[in-house]
Amino acid sequence: MSAPLSYQETPPGPQTPPVVSAYWRFDVHALPHEGFVHRVWPDGCVSLLAVCVPIGETWRVVATVVRGITRAPQDVPVQPGTRYVGIRFRAESGAAVLGVPAASLRDVSPMLTEVVGASADSLARAVEAALPQGDAAVHAAFDGWVAAQTARVLARRSASRGLVDDAVARPVDHLVTSSGQAPMTDVAAASGVALRTLQRRFVLAVGLTAKQFAQLRRARAMLRRTIDDALDERVGWSGVAAESGYADQAHLAREVRQYAQLSPTALKAWLSQIAHELVE
Repeated sequence: MSAPLSYQETPPGPQTPPVVSAYWRFDVHALPHEGFVHRVWPDGCVSLLAVCVPIGETWRVVATVVRGITRAPQDVPVQPGTRYVGIRFRAESGAAVLGVPAASLRDVSPMLTEVVGASADSLARAVEAALPQGDAAVHAAFDGWVAAQTARVLARRSASRGLVDDAVARPVDHLVTSSGQAPMTDVAAASGVALRTLQRRFVLAVGLTAKQFAQLRRARAMLRRTIDDALDERVGWSGVAAESGYADQAHLAREVRQYAQLSPTALKAWLSQIAHELVE
């Protein structure tokens, strides 16, 4: 039997604005069991999502939502037949594209219209028109909306001020490519500014400290290894712990409980309900 839920990520294409980390789609084909509630894992990034329901041969976007920055999972009720499509921004870019302080998006999930106003409706209509044409059309609609929203934000700024802080973007890249395992001294060196300055600017741009973001990237690496069926007799949890940068299996278990609010074994069982196609 195929999984009742499916999740797919698509890497940025050549036309995708550089502030985007990935586009994604989550389909609820059926509920795994009565009373099921989907658990969304923290990733240290701001995401936008459109909630889509089928209407005959077309789709209707019934809500557009900002998923803010959090260090804890969020439980979300879902209904069969619903499709969620979304934008995951780069860690330092999400709040900047929306034109708000990163701190204002900590542990909240407001409706997009509350954050950007009327342009939220233009995104909903563009996604509705694109959905019957497939994922590529949805991604093109996202590309256009992000570019337009970025232009609106930049128009309100002084000419000398860019959209994102490059001194933060470089450390973010370092932490992403190292799956959160890069030493903080190396992260600071990548920034080109003093460590104390980086710490302040990282929190302003991302809404998390560099150490907190590194922990989430390490947890994401662990999650990917779990999804990729690395838990065979040869590897097991101790192998996943070592490959993901944890001190030992007990360290992994503690952070899994913080990250997912599940034991490692329960996390593996939960993930088995979802067919995944992931990119970095």
